[in-house]
Amino acid sequence: METSRYLLSILVDNEPGVLSRIAGLFSGRGFNIDSLSVATTDDPVVSRITMATTCDAQTIEQIKKQLHKLINVITVTDLTEKICGTAAGPGQGACQPGKAGGDSAHCGYFPVPGGGCGPCPLHH
Repeated sequence: METSRYLLSILVDNEPGVLSRIAGLFSGRGFNIDSLSVATTDDPVVSRITMATTCDAQTIEQIKKQLHKLINVITVTDLTEKICGTAAGPGQGACQPGKAGGDSAHCGYFPVPGGGCGPCPLHH
């Protein structure tokens, strides 16, 4: 099976041990976390975990299902298509295939705060 890099956004209860349970889910099943960022949201009782992982399509579906089962997980959103989809161009929420700066599948650019485009966090 072909592997790809996936970006997940996970809203969780802002409580001690939640990140440990999520990391345990990954390590216990032999999945790797390539990148991890955690911060509270505007609501102080909710945190957002943004993580990247490399796996095949079947495995990412399994990961999302397992994450949904964890009691402190509120939502799991796959941001991969939102950042590196194929429908929109730079400045419209996704990479544009075949443009300068990337490979044949991705242009290498996505919208950044303040306007303009920056390097794709999944592929560059």
